[in-house]
Amino acid sequence: MNLVVSALALAANVAALAYIIYRAKKLGVNPYKQEVFRGTRDFEKAMARADLTVEEKA
Repeated sequence: MNLVVSALALAANVAALAYIIYRAKKLGVNPYKQEVFRGTRDFEKAMARADLTVEEKA
């Protein structure tokens, strides 16, 4: 059972990496220096939440 779970986790990680590479090539950005998911609804919502938490701490 552990082998099955670990194989599924590995497959999910490979799929996520492939999607990041695909999106970086599509947008022409360097994923190490620039945000790959900028412009997506979920990214903008997460950044808005992060800004709120930074303001609350100040």
